[in-house]
Amino acid sequence: MVNLRPLELGYRIVDTLTLTEDEIVNGARFFNDRNPIHNDPSAAAASRFGGLIACGPHVSGIHACMLPSHCTDLGFDVLGTVFTVRYSAPFYPNVLHDLVWSVSAVAPHRSGGEFIEWTGTVSSRVSGVVCIEATGQVLAKQRS
Repeated sequence: MVNLRPLELGYRIVDTLTLTEDEIVNGARFFNDRNPIHNDPSAAAASRFGGLIACGPHVSGIHACMLPSHCTDLGFDVLGTVFTVRYSAPFYPNVLHDLVWSVSAVAPHRSGGEFIEWTGTVSSRVSGVVCIEATGQVLAKQRS
């Protein structure tokens, strides 16, 4: 097994994210999400959410990119291989959210690297409500 310290069981990475209404609308446009709760403030205000909410791929994409970015910053060659996402609550604008990933398993790979499995959440720091629950897997190798 390759030594990929500090990427061992229990290792955590944490970041924060706040999106403005403009960023939410621009994210929905980028993802071509025409649902008005993501891109039309007037329609979203009349919805059950009472205002704009971010489209899932926008937030989950930022969250997922934390893994390869962090591993690269640590000096590993890395490739994301599997991600699963559950959207459990809306992501509202102008609210500070915590983005967390924790290593849940490490297994050798035939390439000489290791599969690092992660569990993650995105939650509102204000209410504590979890907006996204996710798992991710990356293949990491020591950089040559």
